[in-house]
Amino acid sequence: MTFAPAFAKIIQNEKEGKRAPSFSAAEKRFMYVRYFSENDRETFLKLCEEFYSSHATMRPFDAAIAEKTFQRVVDHHENLWGYLIFEKEDEPAAGYGLLTTYWCNEEGGNVLLLDELYISPEFRHRGYAKRFMDWIEEKFKKRAVSMTLEVLTGNQRAISLYKEEGFDPDSDERDAEGHEFVYYSKKLAKYLGFEILEVAYPPLPSGIKGSPDKMEEAFLLARAQIEDQLSSIPFARYDSVVFLSKSIGTALAASYAGDHALPAQHVYYTPVAASFPFIEAAITPGDALNQIAFHGTADSWAETTQIQALAKQINLPLHLIPNADHSLETGDVLKDLDILKEVMTQTFHFLKMC
Repeated sequence: MTFAPAFAKIIQNEKEGKRAPSFSAAEKRFMYVRYFSENDRETFLKLCEEFYSSHATMRPFDAAIAEKTFQRVVDHHENLWGYLIFEKEDEPAAGYGLLTTYWCNEEGGNVLLLDELYISPEFRHRGYAKRFMDWIEEKFKKRAVSMTLEVLTGNQRAISLYKEEGFDPDSDERDAEGHEFVYYSKKLAKYLGFEILEVAYPPLPSGIKGSPDKMEEAFLLARAQIEDQLSSIPFARYDSVVFLSKSIGTALAASYAGDHALPAQHVYYTPVAASFPFIEAAITPGDALNQIAFHGTADSWAETTQIQALAKQINLPLHLIPNADHSLETGDVLKDLDILKEVMTQTFHFLKMC
């Protein structure tokens, strides 16, 4: 189980009627964007299928849903916009973007959601994604108070772009990086023949770290989303089910498995103390070794002696990483690479036994 953190950026609080933005002549020399038209159906479906076949999403492509989305855009459905991105106006499309808005009481206005942004591989490294984001921010700033998006934890290229554009993680999970551990463990699982399902939860409340009340609020919010997303998965059909989780995600993974009595295996990266009642409940009867955990001794989210004691109580195999923080990093790049390799080696051996 891996997660898609949300990123948010404040833009402006004004209102304006809906209309399709346009590029200036100077902008068109470098990139051309236009709203979907009826003639773009096949182009959009092709690009959309490419997007859902990429590492940017773990959900399979659904042609029927894509058709509905396209039709809603060309019918000018309220609060839904779709654009094709071109290098030049008369050339094949380089990508597309889908946007929508929703009212947010906390923000006090509309929030613009960049639902999907895809650039074909042959058009990458030319700055189109960045220029498209700059463009939509400028053109939509009078219609929304902020802009948000989600990105899979392993998509570091996209995360770097969004941070460069001024987007910040929308919760205290910004302190819980280390997503490369989930990313590479997912790749190992795929290499071993596992089918991968990525689970996303909504933006979490701020102030989670050190606050039991905020932690519980975040847990309940995310837990409801996970229940909904996994409701259609026929777990009984699988020979083996493994959850890969990190930080407060360890509580979510263990809670779901325990509540549904799933005989699942678990890899827990940097579990927090609040996760352990759920971890204990998720242990398969008679088999305490269906789980493995990793903890850094400099983790500011979890005190080492407490984590050691909790793990010992339930016979959870716990691997300590000296001087590593909640990201399982020490600040020494070469040492951190060694840590990543060691943790992934142990993860690989664990997955092979599942």
